[in-house]
Amino acid sequence: MLAELIKRCLDGDCRCRLLSSGLTLDPLAEVRRRNDIWEVDGKILMSCEREDDLLPAEASQICPECWIQWKILNPVEAGITPVSRSFTSECQQNYWLKRQTC
Repeated sequence: MLAELIKRCLDGDCRCRLLSSGLTLDPLAEVRRRNDIWEVDGKILMSCEREDDLLPAEASQICPECWIQWKILNPVEAGITPVSRSFTSECQQNYWLKRQTC
């Protein structure tokens, strides 16, 4: 079920609403952090935290490494499992979504 919700948010489903989005830069750690809060179907709250390197990826890197974590913020009320999922790249996230939603 979590995979379906993530896919809907990423695909711009009209029943998914971005409530807030924050972006911070940490030049000492050389990372950019983004934190989005989503509301799905008017009752499910989710967060998506993403951390990317500020340094450009190497040209040979097909899918640059990053850190992505999706989390259900109201798991008891929503009844969603699993309540969170982490990825180390967009490619890994996309592969998992494809496998879970086919």
